[in-house]
Amino acid sequence: MRFKELIKEAPISDIQPMGDPDPEIDYDHTGTDGFGPSDEGIPTAWTEPEKRNWLSDEPKAKDWRDRVVKSWSKTKNNYLIIPVFGEDAYNYEIIERGATTALEIKTEFPNGYKFLHEIEVLKNGRRTAKHKDKTVVFFLGNGASEWVRASGWMLLHRLGHAARTDHNDVNPAYSHALTLMFEQLQDTFANFGIDFYLKKYGPGEAKVPLHERGKVWADYALQKVMTMRSARKMQIRDRYEALYEMWAQYLNTGKVTLKVPDSFDFNSSNPAPKVEYENELYPGDKQMLANDIQQFEDIMNEEAFPPLEESIAGEILLM
Repeated sequence: MRFKELIKEAPISDIQPMGDPDPEIDYDHTGTDGFGPSDEGIPTAWTEPEKRNWLSDEPKAKDWRDRVVKSWSKTKNNYLIIPVFGEDAYNYEIIERGATTALEIKTEFPNGYKFLHEIEVLKNGRRTAKHKDKTVVFFLGNGASEWVRASGWMLLHRLGHAARTDHNDVNPAYSHALTLMFEQLQDTFANFGIDFYLKKYGPGEAKVPLHERGKVWADYALQKVMTMRSARKMQIRDRYEALYEMWAQYLNTGKVTLKVPDSFDFNSSNPAPKVEYENELYPGDKQMLANDIQQFEDIMNEEAFPPLEESIAGEILLM
């Protein structure tokens, strides 16, 4: 089953499902009960409701796809989304590979390479004029240990995971955004005696918290100033997922929006923050934080995320 869905004058200009959504094929690959056949607990690539949302001509499914497109309306690139079904869905060897080349896809994802020729993204292994400016995103399924149903926001979040890697190396624009986030977090809370112990680390040499205390306090502080639902409920897994949630908000609304917390645990000498130790902030403390948080916002909106989205423009990504 295949259909072509063209959306005029929208950042998602095309949705092209790939592969066979037959449950027997899907479940042979990923398991009939939501987990793989082994003891590893491999999640299924797609639930049946998710398949209907992507593939059905029913009004409810079309409305879901319309909402996905609308949620991407503030993005700057022209995206072609390819949800992948069947035996190629949730291929652990290539998932979240990020920006890649046609040659690498030909070698490691031959069905994807063939499909790009079928939909005229490639011809004889080269980008066609028709799609040369499009950012092509293979969405290889939605299985996860902490599963969240597919949505426009979730797709934007996952796009952040894909943007992390650029042709098998850490994307410098990702390292730059990560460094800016942590530096601004440090600047915001430095006057309150909180040290996140930032050090350059890893292939991309981003400045990140390396001390265990710095890690848990960064996880806490980020969620206290972020405004999306996952942060308000303190449900973001860690500081790196916080960056992806911030990125999703930037792409979804056109900007990152931060807030001054009403209460905070400033007992940073403790190994980890605790809600029961939080105190309400005085007006003077709020004003001090407000100035730094405004700068935090500006830096993410002007210096962190625009170069990150620009870095994936016109690329082929596996996510």
